Amino acid sequence: AVMALLAEQAAAGQAVMMCLHDLNLAARWCDRLLLLYPDGEACWGPRDSMLEPAALERLYGQRLATAEVDGAPVFVPVR
Repeated sequence: AVMALLAEQAAAGQAVMMCLHDLNLAARWCDRLLLLYPDGEACWGPRDSMLEPAALERLYGQRLATAEVDGAPVFVPVR
């Protein structure tokens, strides 16, 4: 409900910025992402270009499987 309310505010032209540690929430609701890597590197850009598996696996130090649910990507760690 909170994410839907914030999306409504953004659609009305208001700026919305948040810090999310849940990649799947960011993939579903955000239109731009800032990835902060442990080595100090930062990457910023549109959601679709930032949700590249190689970049995310490097960010989390974990292999990820990707699926689509309700039109949004979902990322799950794999062994």
